[in-house]
Order: sequence, then C-alpha cells, then structure tokens
Amino acid sequence: MTLKKYIYFFSLLFLTGVVGGHLDLVVFEPSNARKRRSTDDNEVSQLLPNITDMYINSNVYSRFATVEITSNVVNQHARGLDATFTVQIPESAFIANFSMIVNNTMYIAKLFAKEEAQKKYDDAKDRGQSAGQVRHASTDPKRGMDIFKVDVNVGSFADATFYLTYQELLERRLGDYQQRIVVQPGQVVTNLTVSASYREEQQFKKFSYRLPNSNVINTASTENAVLSSSTDKKSILYKPSVTDQTASGLDGEIVVTYDLLHNTDGGVVIVEDEYFVHYVAPSGLKNLDKTILFIIDISGSMHGKKISQARDAMLAILDKLNTNDFFNILVFDDQVDSWMETPVLANAQHIDRAKGYVMEYVKPQGSTNINDAMLRGISSLEKSTEVETASRVNAIVLLTDGNPTAGETVPKNIRKNVYFKNKGLASIFCLGFGFDVEISFLKAMAWENGGFARRIYEDVDAVKQLEDFYLEIKDPVLKDLVIGYGNNVDLQSTTRRHYDQYYEGSEIIVAGRTYFPNSLLATEVSIVGISKDGKVDLSLGTSAVKVRDHKDAFTEKLWAYQKIKDLLRIAAIDENASNATSLALNMSLKYNFVTSLTSLVIIQQSDYSSDSISDETRLLGKAANTPFGFSAATFIKPSPIVFGISLSNVYLLLCAIQYFGI
Repeated sequence: MTLKKYIYFFSLLFLTGVVGGHLDLVVFEPSNARKRRSTDDNEVSQLLPNITDMYINSNVYSRFATVEITSNVVNQHARGLDATFTVQIPESAFIANFSMIVNNTMYIAKLFAKEEAQKKYDDAKDRGQSAGQVRHASTDPKRGMDIFKVDVNVGSFADATFYLTYQELLERRLGDYQQRIVVQPGQVVTNLTVSASYREEQQFKKFSYRLPNSNVINTASTENAVLSSSTDKKSILYKPSVTDQTASGLDGEIVVTYDLLHNTDGGVVIVEDEYFVHYVAPSGLKNLDKTILFIIDISGSMHGKKISQARDAMLAILDKLNTNDFFNILVFDDQVDSWMETPVLANAQHIDRAKGYVMEYVKPQGSTNINDAMLRGISSLEKSTEVETASRVNAIVLLTDGNPTAGETVPKNIRKNVYFKNKGLASIFCLGFGFDVEISFLKAMAWENGGFARRIYEDVDAVKQLEDFYLEIKDPVLKDLVIGYGNNVDLQSTTRRHYDQYYEGSEIIVAGRTYFPNSLLATEVSIVGISKDGKVDLSLGTSAVKVRDHKDAFTEKLWAYQKIKDLLRIAAIDENASNATSLALNMSLKYNFVTSLTSLVIIQQSDYSSDSISDETRLLGKAANTPFGFSAATFIKPSPIVFGISLSNVYLLLCAIQYFGI
C-alpha cells in the first residue's frame, strides 16, 4: 500500500459575520475518512505532529501592514495525525491569501462571493471531496482578534506547510500607532522567528516594543530580540530559543508602539501611479471647547462588576474634563433620569455635585430604554445656549450592555428617531459593555451621527478601557473638516473626506485615484476646518507630496482596503445601499480580500492545487531571498525525504509564493 493511501485531507473553516466580527471553526470530514478510523482513536488523539518551523514576517510601510505567517509541521509517527494551523489576526484586518502544502501538493484557497463559496463548498461535500471555507461566526480569541483555524490530516512520516497573509491599516490612538502580532503556536517550536519591519516617510518620534509574556517595554535590543534603527526605518528580529518558551509553547503577542513627527500642516501624501494616500495629523492646535453628555445604562443586566466599573470610570472621567467644557449625566433603565436639565460648566463645584449623583444613582435596576434616553439627551443639548458656539463641539457618549427591552425596541426605529432628532447637533459615540450587546446596532447609530462605536471588554481593566476611550475624544482641535483635491483627482473614488471633528492624537487617512499618473500637486490639496481661532486652511509643504517609484501597488492596495471599509460602513447604515454592497463585493474579489461579503474556499481537486512541489524545484533560482533580505534557509530546515518522496518544506513554499505572485 502506498504512502498516498494513508494520507487523507480534510479542511475546516470558519466565519466572520459582520465587519469586525470573529472567525470560528466549521468541521467537514469526508465520509471515506471516517471509515478508516481505527479502534485506537483515543491513542491517536494524544499524538500531535511537531511544529518544526514557524516564521512570521511583518512589513509595515506608511502604517499599512502586510503580515505573512508560515508554519511547517512534521508527523514522525507511523500513522496519520491531525494537525491544526491556528492564527489570531486583528478584527480590522483582511485576510489576503491562504495556501498550504499537504502530501507534496500545494493548495491555494480561492475567493468567491459568499453565496457562491457556500455552493462550491456544499457541492464538494456532496461529491465526497475534502473541502473547507473561510466565512463568519463567533469565538473566543484574544481581545480585538479573530481566529483563523485549519485542520488537516498529515500522513505517516509526512509533513504539511501552511501559509497565511493578512493586511491591516494601523490606527493612531492617543498619539500612538500600535501593531499586535500574536505568537501562539500551541507547542514548543524549534525554529521560531518573528521579523517585523517599519518604514515611514516621516521621521520616528518614538518607538518601543513588548515581547510575548512580558510587561517590559523595550526601546533597544534584548537577549532574544535585535532592534535596528534609522530615522525612517525600524526592524525587530525575534528568535526565542526552546528554553525561552514555556512547556506548552509561547502564548502571547509582540506589541509594537510608535509615533511620528507631526507638524501643524496638511500632512503627507504618497503618490504611486494613479493612486494616492493622504495622511492628515496636525499637531499643536488649540483645543476647542466641548459640550459632552454621558448617558449610562443602569438596567438590571448591569449588576455586579459592570455597574461598579461604570461608576468608577465616570468618577475618573469627571476629573479629566477640560475647564471650559460643559457636561451633563443621564442614567436610564426603563425610565430616564437627568442630573441637570441642561449641561453646566465643568467647574470644581459642579464636578463634586456630579460625583455625588453618580454614587447615588448609578445602581442597577429595571429594563433598557435606549430610545428615550437618547432623545432626552439630545433635548438637553438643544436647550443649552452654548452648543451653537462656533468654536465648540458637541458629543454624546452612550454606555450600555444590552439590547433595548423597553419603550421603542426595534433598533432600526431607534436609529431613525435619534438621527432625525439629532440632525448633526452632536457626534454620538456608543460603548457596548460585554458581548450581550448588539454591537452592529451601536456601530450604525454612531456612524450615521458622526461618531464611532467600541466594545468594552468585561475584564479587570474595564475602567481603564473607558478612561482611554474618553481620552481619545477629550481634546477636539478641529470641527467641520473638509479635505479637497484638484481637478486631477476622481472625487468619486476617494475615501471619506468630511469629518465632524478631529481629535488631538488621532489621524485621518484619505486615499483616492487620479486621472493621470503621478499628477497630484501639493497646491491642489486643501484641508479646511474650524479651529479655536476660527476658520483654518492647512496647506501642504512643498515636499509633502512624495512620488513612490517602487511600483508594488502599495497605494492602490491601501486605497482598496480603505474604500471597502467605507462601503461596508455605508451598507451597514443604509440597508437599501445596494450599490455600496455591490461595489464592496466587486472590490473584495478583485483585490482578494476576505470580507463579510466573501469567503475563501479550498477543495481537494486539480484546479485548487499547484503541481507537485517536486516539479517546482526550478523555482529555486528565481527566489533566493525573502522580502526582508533573509535567506529562508536561515530559519527553516528542509523536510526529510521518506520512501523516496521529496516532502514539502518552507523554503520551497516561499519560493513558490514569490514565483506565483501570491
């Protein structure tokens, strides 16, 4: 009996229901595989193939991260064993590619519209083929992460190699960009390497990193990590030894935090052929005054730790109000109670009285009437004489842990009521406490009122999460910000260009397409808004437009990433926005992004696999190095040759991927 007859393949996979949802595992196992199971399955289940090599290669250029993960497993036993490839990726990231080598054959996942992917998956199952797909559901990953998981069966004395690529745009919060790279192989890995490179057109202002299972913030090289630095580039090479890993392997993340030098101007534009990316993060502007309302859910579901954390956070936030702020507090269950009829100045006397109100009234009881609470809050703002001041911004912060259960309970109707009552008076920010809340409802209500929604995780640091959120919106410096471009730009192609407010420590990124290559001029770009001192026009410096000649489609890929996000946001707000949904789907397919509209499908048949890896040895001369200049052989040892069959190894995988352009 040949080796191939001992190797069967099955894939499993996964899901992500809405923008920013979670990936989960869906199991499919071919019927003929079930028949082959022996009576000693329990014994087999105790054995695992060894992960011999894992290589994580992250390349960040101008905030846009491309992360490639390669993992090689070897089965050194005389029977087939199940191998699991599990990766945690940021919720905001898009998977761009997945492929694997099993039984000396490479399988490349193909992207389809979700409905078509489901049909292909079902048809493959009906034919008894092994199949898997990437789609959407819920799971329990690390905070802010999705799980990508694949199981395959690795034959006796054989190996398998997995290759995953995802892309993510790093967001600036509280004056920092941050990238989290999860390192969680599930066992000790002999050859484990993480290479992370960062290159920016602006100079670095600060740069630090934290290694897995450590709270130490590093700004220089350590025993296991080498940091290389220049004014516009940083790189980290992390190679933990076997003794540095716990008995069950590393289970942590590398967290890289940095910021750049920002001036009081219109930012930087990177142009590459017909596409551009514009980074706007003016620094040094005076704070605008603000009027802010806090609307706190005190329904029965907030009992216990949640209500005490909400109370503690509110007390801390009151101490952080700016001296010219006006504020008010509303609490609600099935009824709504307001501390004051209208917002009052944040002086010491009012803050002390507000703290007393929080201590007395922020206690759980009743059901959840979000509709009346929001309308009452907007009415409170309408009665305030300060809200129409040109240099003042208005904000409403809603904190809730559940779905509406009193008054108007239909989310779509609540959103409609709030939108028409608000009419752009205030930006609305929604905080969903825990996982019982309908976060899609909160996102839509926030988005259509100029704000954003965020999940607050039920954990020991919930108070800090709430405080950090407030610090993000504490210091507005511009309002009614509009970014314009000249006649050379297709304005229909651009991502969002109008913002109700811009906050100190954040960043606005606009991407778009020009009619002619490299034709965007600094003099054609305008950034107009209202500052503390009145109307302001932030111009670009003469060297702010940088023409990129690498020709690697960086600007086009980032534009597609941002445009799809914008279109999905529009579709979430307006269920009748079929054009936005259709365009987002077409762009997802064109640029090979796994979104809420698409799925990756792997089926064990000739169209989904490359030729035998042994036939691809001709590629060795075409791909001698990885994108970072390291030889793959430095990190990955070749796989053994068993029974005369040349098994796959990571070096061949990297070569094949570079050769095929995937």
